[in-house]
Amino acid sequence: MERLTRNLYNLNEWALLRLFRVVTGLKLAYNPDLKKIHLITLDAVEDDILQMISGLIIDEFEIEIELLSEKIDYRKAIRGRFLNTSRMTRKLKKAIPQEKTSAIMVVTNHWLAPTGLLISRVLHTVFPILGITYLLDGICFVTTLNGHLPTDLIQFGTVHEVGHLLGLHGYPLTWLKKKKMS
Repeated sequence: MERLTRNLYNLNEWALLRLFRVVTGLKLAYNPDLKKIHLITLDAVEDDILQMISGLIIDEFEIEIELLSEKIDYRKAIRGRFLNTSRMTRKLKKAIPQEKTSAIMVVTNHWLAPTGLLISRVLHTVFPILGITYLLDGICFVTTLNGHLPTDLIQFGTVHEVGHLLGLHGYPLTWLKKKKMS
């Protein structure tokens, strides 16, 4: 059953990438040479969660973490409890210069929505998104769902989104199981 789940999950990831290419004509580029992730928070995410995420990325991928203390104005990207991640990505690209070997990870308490459309926000209330990655921009988002998300799901979302940045789509399907066994 686990193998079937893994194959269906990877098929889903592959189908989304193909659909993106067909619709936009763009081939998604990832960064296997990623050396540093700039970690920022938009709101009052607990320090122990940021430290846990930093340690996890260092342990799992051996990628350097730099905590940025810059304050980014995100008010125009918020609608209710939702952060419009595409709008925030445009703002981050202008505010934080990146090198080719670096990426940005935003950790937030807000719910994530890739669009401002109401239907998107309703769907994410039913099926919450734990993280979103914009491969072309090298920016990813991870949510704590206002501190209500269990630590293991925050860890899974973090590892999964960094996996996208590195081109490891579908990663880590068995990661949680391995973590629980150790």
